[in-house]
Amino acid sequence: MIVGGALAGMLVLVALVLAVGYPLYAAHARRAWKEQALPEITRLAGDREWVARESIRLKLAAKAEKPGTLRGENGLGWLTEHLILMRNGEWLVYRNHCNKQSPHTVKNIFLAKGSNGKWYYTTCHFCVGITP
Repeated sequence: MIVGGALAGMLVLVALVLAVGYPLYAAHARRAWKEQALPEITRLAGDREWVARESIRLKLAAKAEKPGTLRGENGLGWLTEHLILMRNGEWLVYRNHCNKQSPHTVKNIFLAKGSNGKWYYTTCHFCVGITP
């Protein structure tokens, strides 16, 4: 009886540590990811030559495909590893993290800065396989 009570107490203690500790650990990992992503996005969004090169690369790749398709080197035609190009010429420089990359730390997160100067954020799932 005493052993069973001690075991139950230990299980409750472990569950409590996990319930409190994991969210703190995950929040720290998410914050660290964000702190790394923000300056990278800012730098690339401010580099007009980089944006122009990436845009041209996408447009050329899309033209190389069969007429009428919206494809490119990655099969999408509007997306590189860090740039999303809209048909009207506007763009988003982004970073995303899919929970499949490290399921026990950073959950789904997407940060972007647009050609309009605005910042965008979502926790919707963008699969790790979507980028080249």
